Amino acid sequence: MPVAGADSAFVLRVDKPDGQSALNGVELVLPKGLLANLAGNVGKRVGTARVAAGPGSQPYWLSGPVVLEGAYGDAPFSLRVTVPAQAGPYDLGDVVVRQKLYVDPVTAQVTVVSDPLPTIVKGVPVRLQKLAVDVDKPGLVVNPTSCEEMTVGGTLGAATGQTAEVRTRFQVGECASLGFSPRLGMRLLGKRQTSTGKHPALRTVLTQPDGQANIGLARVVMPRSIVLDPENSVDPELVCDYDTGQRGECGEGSVIGKARAVSPLLKKPLTGKVHLVQGIRFGPTGNRIRTTPSILVKLRGEVDIDLYGRTTVHAGRLVTVFKNVPDARVKRFALRIKGGSKGILVVTGSRQGNIDICDGRQTANLAFKGHNGKKASYRRTVRTPCAKASKTRKAQRNNNR
Repeated sequence: MPVAGADSAFVLRVDKPDGQSALNGVELVLPKGLLANLAGNVGKRVGTARVAAGPGSQPYWLSGPVVLEGAYGDAPFSLRVTVPAQAGPYDLGDVVVRQKLYVDPVTAQVTVVSDPLPTIVKGVPVRLQKLAVDVDKPGLVVNPTSCEEMTVGGTLGAATGQTAEVRTRFQVGECASLGFSPRLGMRLLGKRQTSTGKHPALRTVLTQPDGQANIGLARVVMPRSIVLDPENSVDPELVCDYDTGQRGECGEGSVIGKARAVSPLLKKPLTGKVHLVQGIRFGPTGNRIRTTPSILVKLRGEVDIDLYGRTTVHAGRLVTVFKNVPDARVKRFALRIKGGSKGILVVTGSRQGNIDICDGRQTANLAFKGHNGKKASYRRTVRTPCAKASKTRKAQRNNNR
């Protein structure tokens, strides 16, 4: 059984009995978390393809390289398979077939869609009976960190238009051996945005050591002094429509911040904007009920990833939950929410009157769950822009006693 989070090889085998319709298409949906290390591998040979073609029980076996390449058509990455069509005295040249690699923006799940496989090469019929692809370059394929049972699913197409659904079991092991200790630092920004009614900016930085289980869920409970602004967070000029947000198509008007993610699987960091999206929950009849807004993080780069965070209020504290984080390695993730007059975060008062975040310790409660099921939770002091000012106020109070 393959090991969770470790490097692996991916092997594809397709057998079609001679006499059936010619195979001319392959589409595969890989398990969530089974990904490729793209850093430094684009343009390089990553495996070998072998095909058996010809009539009868002894077809000719031909082989050629599999190369990982960049964008092809509407896909961000692709594979190029080149097989020399040589059999005995016949040399029909190289046969090249491309495969598009699509990445789901929400789950990061990879779908492989092949161009049509040739049925005739230079006037000579090709009777493809068997297809074998070994993607085995060391360090390329990375296993999930979830040990849930999954499948490799797909569709095989025939030249006659017929299709056949295929599915095989997939599961990794040893998830319990993976550590899980993500760390999150938080800081409020804006020296003039520290008192009741003001709008501080927020910067968070999440880090995690290599070799651990990937984060599946993150929950942040803000200090009681920081809540959603009751006006800015519902302003139609600032909030993206729910359906538009679900499509990941929010415009510039709903931008409330920016984000940056660093993954060892990618050559460059993913960067993007953070949008405020109208929150909706559905009633028993399917009716829509407006709730507190959600956060959409649109990361763009070598691949596109959309992260959704739902906000709620629990026991008077603002809670944000990113529930379905893709099973992918992330070394560092930084997010910044803008402050100022249009900021969505506001310093709230207390029953005793106005407050200033400089006058006391601000603490957030953090909880994480890994794709391997392990959990991590702790309290974290939220740094403020006014540590010196806080000391000065304490000294003044002591002098006035």
